[in-house]
Amino acid sequence: MRACSSGSVGTLNTLGAVAALLVGIALVLSLAPSSASATSVTSTGAQDLSRVDAFIEDAMRERNIPGAAIVVVRGDEILHVKGFGEADGQGRAVTPETPFRIGSSTKSFTALAVMQLVEEGKIDLEEPVQRYLPWFRLADEDASARITVANLLYQTSGIPSEANAASLADPKLSLEQNVRDLRGVAPDRPVGSSFAYSNANYDVLGLIVEEVSGQSYADYVRRNILDPSTCATASRRLRAKAAESWRRVISGSSACPAPPQTALFPDSCRPAS
Repeated sequence: MRACSSGSVGTLNTLGAVAALLVGIALVLSLAPSSASATSVTSTGAQDLSRVDAFIEDAMRERNIPGAAIVVVRGDEILHVKGFGEADGQGRAVTPETPFRIGSSTKSFTALAVMQLVEEGKIDLEEPVQRYLPWFRLADEDASARITVANLLYQTSGIPSEANAASLADPKLSLEQNVRDLRGVAPDRPVGSSFAYSNANYDVLGLIVEEVSGQSYADYVRRNILDPSTCATASRRLRAKAAESWRRVISGSSACPAPPQTALFPDSCRPAS
């Protein structure tokens, strides 16, 4: 649930550069022929994949990204896997097997875990955080009591973006201690008034998952989200629910869907990716 290994601005800028790089990859691939030429891409793919490689190399130079690894897939087929640049200060080359921190991708896991527990009736998005963590406090006691689970989920709690940023550099700090350290943090806007991205929101959500499930965050995610045996069925059910929701919108039988309480993910949802 930590965004990076350091709280430095330089690290955050690098994460932004990587995000921009991934968007660019998607654009490059979207420009590649997709229907008539699908066979040529899956058989040799030399021309299209060389464009991807060239784009990656150019973007890494422009954004000072030291190393990256990519995989290109079409359907269930892996078309291309390659490492670029250096993995560390000693010049070790990046390979397709080089491990990378996945950063804030874990926020999606956390949100999914919360919604699973919502569907099981164990979490109510509109309840205050203090229902699940009675000791939860910010420097502002009134704001502390009014922050709901939904405020955390939608990044509208008022907790500032820089809250507990230094903790990113301390891998030994427990999730609970990180949340308890928020007692010295003052909100920078009224609860629910506007969006402000903060890692701390999802630290608190992760701790709620632990408290409600009786499992560590890592164990919960491993068993309920990442376990391959639980993935495929939920993926099909998620797509079916999404399709049905949009059919109602298109037919005029319902308005555009609001942030849901229980319908966002399928029963006992385990994502396919």
